[in-house]
Amino acid sequence: MQRNAAVLVERLRAHPEVAEVRYPGQGAMVSFIVKEGADAADALCAGVRVIVPATSLGGVETTIERRQKYAGDAHVPPGLLRMSVGIEDVEDLWYDLDANLPGSGRLVGPFGPRGLLERARAAQIGARVGLIRSAQHLANLWKEELRCSVRTES
Repeated sequence: MQRNAAVLVERLRAHPEVAEVRYPGQGAMVSFIVKEGADAADALCAGVRVIVPATSLGGVETTIERRQKYAGDAHVPPGLLRMSVGIEDVEDLWYDLDANLPGSGRLVGPFGPRGLLERARAAQIGARVGLIRSAQHLANLWKEELRCSVRTES
């Protein structure tokens, strides 16, 4: 998680639509300010597909929230997003962030460079193939057992 956070911090600092990145240099907590303010920050939170928009920051999944939308946080910059970086593939996380920052020009969605949709489909196919192979293996064992029992009875 810390390695993912460090990679995302580096990329966020280089992004033209990010005004500021706050990161203590260790851990998985990252905050950054979207230049275009609250509306752009809310749009990012609404558009992400890999990252979970949530207040809870204690899981292994990456979460993000805009703090100023809550009462009592008027001192917080309007475009400030707080993110707890999780264990997902860092390229998928970056694609999700970059695709939803203003001016990205990318189609928003879970079709990052590593192909989340394609990987999910491959996993489903792999699971089916595994089940088919297991069933074939069991059938072969059963046939062999039948052959052995027929030989011993004759």
